Amino acid sequence: MRVLVTAAGSGPGIAVVKALRSSPECGLVLAVDMSPRAAGLYLAHERALVPAAGVPEYPDRLLQLCREHGIGMVIPIFDTETPVLARERRRFASAGVHVAVNPLECVLQANDKGESFRVCDAAGIRQPRRFEHPREAAPEDYPLVRKPVRGVGAKGLVRFETPGDLPCRIAAGALLWQQWVAGQEFSIDTFGDPDSDRFVAVPRLRRVVKAGQMVDGETVADSRLIEFARTTCRAFGARDVCCVQAIRDAQGELWFVEVNPRYGTGVSLSIHAGIDFPRLQWLSAFAPETITPDRLRFRSGAGVLRYWEEIYT
Repeated sequence: MRVLVTAAGSGPGIAVVKALRSSPECGLVLAVDMSPRAAGLYLAHERALVPAAGVPEYPDRLLQLCREHGIGMVIPIFDTETPVLARERRRFASAGVHVAVNPLECVLQANDKGESFRVCDAAGIRQPRRFEHPREAAPEDYPLVRKPVRGVGAKGLVRFETPGDLPCRIAAGALLWQQWVAGQEFSIDTFGDPDSDRFVAVPRLRRVVKAGQMVDGETVADSRLIEFARTTCRAFGARDVCCVQAIRDAQGELWFVEVNPRYGTGVSLSIHAGIDFPRLQWLSAFAPETITPDRLRFRSGAGVLRYWEEIYT
């Protein structure tokens, strides 16, 4: 395996680099990022700098690096990168490079929370009630949550306990308003065709979350959560790595929060629990017949506590 991993300064990027580096079958990990100070650059075999995903030269630079280093697969990490590379899959494939990304329609629908709401509504997936404007909500509908239509993690999310907490002037813009659902938070890392026997879902209980990232969690072998993830991936047409966010309320009902068509920030726990997602991405592209049931089993009850770690340069 010779793999290029983007966004090497991010948590998921670092987790993927570490997983690949630990595999004896991986010949090269090339980590790329915009910043020379991205920690993951120094954990890979090779490193390189690239422009932002929104720059027209971005895919050309990645393809150039793939050719220079004999790369067979590119794993995009950030939300801004996945739609760009989903559009470029055929060009990369013609150069012998597999881009491990979901179909473009899946990426666009998942990255837009308004579109996600419509997809779930059509599929009958339970989700919090939404409002076009917070003034439409009755007092008993509170607490309300305001979040951007396009956002990453918990950035831009604000909770309002009562109508009196609303600002006097509601800012215009791409915002969504919905009811707050209290309960246990779960992230479910998934991979594969949800209508096949090569689909895997690893639910993670998010005990403690800071800035949208799990810092204390545990894997759980919950069949309802796994089926919820399968239904969600089927509705969005997901085929590659995804992270489904859900809440289980006090009555045991599951609620859709969002789906991210890329690696989640806590995927290192799922990898530790036995599901080597980067390896599955490679095998799916180059040796799908080797994805046997034993590769899709994970350990329930695997826990993680996160802390800061330094890299000295």
